[in-house]
Amino acid sequence: MAEEEAPQTAAGKTKFNWQQIIIQVLESKEDKEMPLKRLKKKVLAEFEATGGHSATDVKTIAKFNKKVHKTPGVVVHKDVVKLKQIN
Repeated sequence: MAEEEAPQTAAGKTKFNWQQIIIQVLESKEDKEMPLKRLKKKVLAEFEATGGHSATDVKTIAKFNKKVHKTPGVVVHKDVVKLKQIN
């Protein structure tokens, strides 16, 4: 999904942009919404593909939950995540 260069950290690892990936996945859907469980699966697969830790790690899942709730323009209502319309 993320084809552009990701910023490099001092250790030479690429920094994973959680907000950008969450928004990209939601924008790829026609109605700009999807179940939280499916979004988590897609974002964590992308995280693992970029060299992140295991997607089943408790800390990684907790970080995803924190990021999805704090991403501006994204609303979580029960088990559905929606991208807000910005006019």
